[in-house]
Amino acid sequence: MKKIKLKWLVFSIILLIFILTYCTIQVDKHQNKNDFHWYYKNIELVQDKTLGKNIYKIYKSTEISNYNLNYHQAISKKINNLRTKSTEDYLIIYNPYSTNDLSFNIYFKKDLAIKNISYQITAKNTKKFEQNLAVNKTNSYQIIGLIPNTLNKITIKLLMNNQEKKITFNLDLTNIEILSSTKLKTISNQSKKELSEGLYLLQISDNDNLNYLSLYDNNGVIRGYTLVDTKTKVIFNNNSIYYMLTKNKLAKMNNLGEITEIYQTGKYQIMAFDFDKNGNILLVASKNQQLYLIRIDINTRKISNLLNLTDLLGPNFKIDSFILQDDFLLLNDTNTIIKIINISTTPEITYLISKDKIKDFQETYYLNKATDFELYDNIISPNYKKSTTPNEYFLIFLNSSNLTKFPTSEKSSLQTYLVNEERKTYTLKDEVLLDYNASAVKILSSTNYLIANNKSSFIEFDTDYTSLMKFILPNQNTTINDISKYTFNNFYFN
Repeated sequence: MKKIKLKWLVFSIILLIFILTYCTIQVDKHQNKNDFHWYYKNIELVQDKTLGKNIYKIYKSTEISNYNLNYHQAISKKINNLRTKSTEDYLIIYNPYSTNDLSFNIYFKKDLAIKNISYQITAKNTKKFEQNLAVNKTNSYQIIGLIPNTLNKITIKLLMNNQEKKITFNLDLTNIEILSSTKLKTISNQSKKELSEGLYLLQISDNDNLNYLSLYDNNGVIRGYTLVDTKTKVIFNNNSIYYMLTKNKLAKMNNLGEITEIYQTGKYQIMAFDFDKNGNILLVASKNQQLYLIRIDINTRKISNLLNLTDLLGPNFKIDSFILQDDFLLLNDTNTIIKIINISTTPEITYLISKDKIKDFQETYYLNKATDFELYDNIISPNYKKSTTPNEYFLIFLNSSNLTKFPTSEKSSLQTYLVNEERKTYTLKDEVLLDYNASAVKILSSTNYLIANNKSSFIEFDTDYTSLMKFILPNQNTTINDISKYTFNNFYFN
């Protein structure tokens, strides 16, 4: 009897130890993912010979999300520790933060007095990609522009104390596959003007509901790529890139590819976002079938509900887009443009432009036509452009309803309204027939050039709306959801 009791006692102890050990493992594996130390223990920074000689890569469990602040902070600490221990003049790490598959970071010794730095990437069947980098005090740089599925030859030139140094090496991305096309089909036009400087930033989705961001140069060659979880607008603001991670999370990324902030909106579902004059984030968001204008304080992360747009505009007003300029907001649905002022303090409507009158809005809200012209429905993708005359500005947009005058699906009507708020008038200043079937347009603030796009292609036009170059996505199962163009000066480049 005593032996039986002893056996049960031993068995119970062993079982207890097993349960405690198992639970501890499970807690370490699953419950501590919000803990910086868990991430630090579960990622490795090691050399990867498949990429090239002395090139490091982050290895992590597939369970770890790319978009977690603790994960990114743990990577930064790993990199700093390696820089401290290393005796090499520089370290090369391929895509350390998993935010651009076509990039690598290079970290020089912190005491090197770098005056100038430039690089060149060459790869098979593509033109060379050359850039000057914006010199910084940390001697840390992200180099973008690698080509997937091939060998990349890298040349980096440094100027230090009037002495030049050249670094050359290969980075093999033969095993790196992406969803975006490596090369877009291009159709050049007869304009003598050059394309504007910069990289096209495309947000693309495919038939499998996968979403990704892609950078393309003026030759239509891919220079950046990352998968994202949702369709998102991307905004470059105050030397950071902002984009949506999910419907209620917004990420801030620095020029090393590190996510430095994640802003959460709770029950508010993000529809669109931009920045006010103080650098705070303004969002059009939905909650409980209501539309709101909300603000996230960039420092405290506090969310302020500025305006219930559904109560103000009615349940039938469907916001297609919004333009934020200084301290006012322009909203539009398919046939109405509404301006709201004082958005940072006490928002109020100042005017409406609409073919049809909206219930509950007095006549005094509506701007008057200064000249006689026909109004149409379907105001699409409006843009704001300043005028040299005080109290005046231009609204430039697509208008699909008047295409009956132009009986072809291969054309787009681009209209320009001149708005004078002092006189409370607007007039049709210009109407241009674009030789392209566009679904959206965007004015580039740096050049006033225009980018028009549809599902599978985009064109850059000059200030006379002459087509400079057409770019076509080869994959017919993809859709362009948003497009911008940035020089990335003082961010990546100099």
